[in-house]
Amino acid sequence: MFDINTLIATGGLLGIFVLMASGSSLMLGLFIPGDAINFVAGLLASQGTFPHLSIVIGILIAGSVTGDSIGYFFGRKFGEKVLNRFTNDSHHAKMIRRTRKFLEKNGTKTIALSRFIPTMGTFMPFMSGALKIKFRTFLAYDIPGIAFWVTSLALIGFYLGSRFPHIYRYFIYIIFAIVLASIIPQIFHYLKNRFKK
Repeated sequence: MFDINTLIATGGLLGIFVLMASGSSLMLGLFIPGDAINFVAGLLASQGTFPHLSIVIGILIAGSVTGDSIGYFFGRKFGEKVLNRFTNDSHHAKMIRRTRKFLEKNGTKTIALSRFIPTMGTFMPFMSGALKIKFRTFLAYDIPGIAFWVTSLALIGFYLGSRFPHIYRYFIYIIFAIVLASIIPQIFHYLKNRFKK
């Protein structure tokens, strides 16, 4: 019988680290929202699939910071060339311009808040590097934002898993709901722009 719990657990803690690190460095966060990974990791910890929750949260944070750091240096090195190519009206081009405008308008505090804004958290490290924000300044805002984002979602997953022990039976539906909630704002924004034309 197909068991989604076993399937996800196979990757283990290393798999969680790689997924989180890939979110910003390889832009996989556009397809696999970190929100879902944080929630599911907390849920699995409550079921005993992963070790103590504090270890899981630590690995989630470490993976996110690693991915954001790679994304930052990628933006610092290639940001200008990439930004010059994204001058069209494609969805990703608009998201990049929106992230840049948001960062320039609100300053470095945006880095900490971006994790709670759909898609923006994926582009923010790259954009911070492209705009030549100092790395230590970037980390000073990025790490607290990541820590709060990861911890809150993992705790929610852990609480629900502890409160409802058989919730894993609905695992696939929960993941689908989280992913859907993460991409609905993007779909709405895309359709809104389409109807404006």
